[in-house]
Amino acid sequence: MTDLPLQALDAALFTRAQALLDDEWLARDAELAPVLPVVLARGVGQDWHKAGTFRHHLVGVARSLALWRQPREVRLLGLLHSVYGNAFVDLVKFDAGSERGRLRALIGDVAEEQVYLFCTASRREFVHKVLAGDIAADGSLALHTHAGQPLTLAPALVASFIV
Repeated sequence: MTDLPLQALDAALFTRAQALLDDEWLARDAELAPVLPVVLARGVGQDWHKAGTFRHHLVGVARSLALWRQPREVRLLGLLHSVYGNAFVDLVKFDAGSERGRLRALIGDVAEEQVYLFCTASRREFVHKVLAGDIAADGSLALHTHAGQPLTLAPALVASFIV
């Protein structure tokens, strides 16, 4: 706990946090709410992941990003960050080979591209390079996909992935 008096805490942050603690907060988020039924239809509420369901994990990540006032695309990335699967989680909910267009129509080109790259880039390599400070002077980052193909992430995408 903190020794600060309650008055010293950021009242606006506290109010935002309280609203996000409600289990149904996502239903009131005009930008994310339309996406949730499509993701739920893929069975994310039935898959175990970490300390709860895959739904709990995805919604929890989106909740943190909402608390931090991240832009729509980053919040969508949080909500969908593993739906194409990845090297750590084999919970493929959308087939990257045939369903990218469907997800793109739902969330937009920019957000879908971020989700796709987050799922297909080597997250292990990303984490190692970020922790080592191996980011180009312009903020970009050279990586590989899980299939070994070279990939360079733009600076804004590197920042979104770090968040």
